[in-house]
Amino acid sequence: MRKNDSAIKIQSVARMALAVNDYKSFLRERLWWYRASRRLASHAQRLWRGFQARSVFRQLYEIHRLPDPTDMRNFSFWDQRQQEALPPLRELGIFAEYTLEGTPRSWEERGIKRCGVFFRDVTFYANTITKRATWTKPKGWSFKDHREYYVLRVQTFWRARVARRKIKLFTAAKNLLENAHSQDLNSTKQDITSLCNYTLFVHAVLHDYDRARGLYDKIRDFMNHRGVDNAFVLYSYAIFGAVTNEEDWEEIKDYARRAKQADERMKRRKSDVDAKSTGTGDSYRIASAAFFLQSVCNERDPAESWHNYALCQMLVHRDLHGARESFTQAMICSPRDKRIISNFNTLLQDQDYIDDPTSNAHEEFLRATEKNEAKALT
Repeated sequence: MRKNDSAIKIQSVARMALAVNDYKSFLRERLWWYRASRRLASHAQRLWRGFQARSVFRQLYEIHRLPDPTDMRNFSFWDQRQQEALPPLRELGIFAEYTLEGTPRSWEERGIKRCGVFFRDVTFYANTITKRATWTKPKGWSFKDHREYYVLRVQTFWRARVARRKIKLFTAAKNLLENAHSQDLNSTKQDITSLCNYTLFVHAVLHDYDRARGLYDKIRDFMNHRGVDNAFVLYSYAIFGAVTNEEDWEEIKDYARRAKQADERMKRRKSDVDAKSTGTGDSYRIASAAFFLQSVCNERDPAESWHNYALCQMLVHRDLHGARESFTQAMICSPRDKRIISNFNTLLQDQDYIDDPTSNAHEEFLRATEKNEAKALT
């Protein structure tokens, strides 16, 4: 019995120690974050409800304090209020919505309007033809407000979904970039995935093209030895061949075409849900954000960064408008770089892309320079 009781006590102490360690290591921070978020939400809701209540109270106070707008004897008074409140907040048909004594343009102006701290945006409505004012919302405006509310809600949900997807993409890109940065050539001889990431890091971030050339030969030899096209390798080498002008554009287009076909085959092998994505270069999105876009944000070598990013948009994602803007930024940073000018002219004049023989890189550069000067003057 004593051995049994001792074993039970030892097990209880061990379980308690594990539970305490698990709580301190994992659960405590999560519970603290949940409690803090709930307190913040409660405080924000309390502030919003107070603001709404004060707004309603101020509206009722002004209704009882000011002359009746439906009385014709007060027509001149309300006509003067409309002149002070110009321009109207919004209009619907012949009706306009005004803020009493006008919408303040700054916090200092808000503090001196309508009793200072008691000021609220009290609104009234008026007929823009007869100048008759009223406190009540005109017919049809309520329906428009409800429709706009639901439209706004749908837009909010959509923007939140897009934001979540972008955050997820940038998080994966950040992890990929950090792992690629920590790799070296000796530790990536056997790991082809790490070697590919490290090669693109040397190419797109460090802009060490001489070193990247040998690494690209290794990963291309590995791909050819397997006998199966890899979209990541083909897209990356297509951009490398274009940015260094070492490959003919027919070869570059062929690499991009093969990469697109490999990307489509990979999507077909996935589940039906994933296969519904129709975007070009879906398998390359994380690499684009991790290496090319991050290189632009770092501004280490802006001309080369914008040049690589423009080619990524052009060859991988087929975003020709975005590629045009990126090439323009590259031209602003380095207007005499022959590689940038040649590739920019290919984007503008080639029939597989924008197909505008009358455009050229020099004209685009001058147009962008004039726009920047005009913005600087304004």
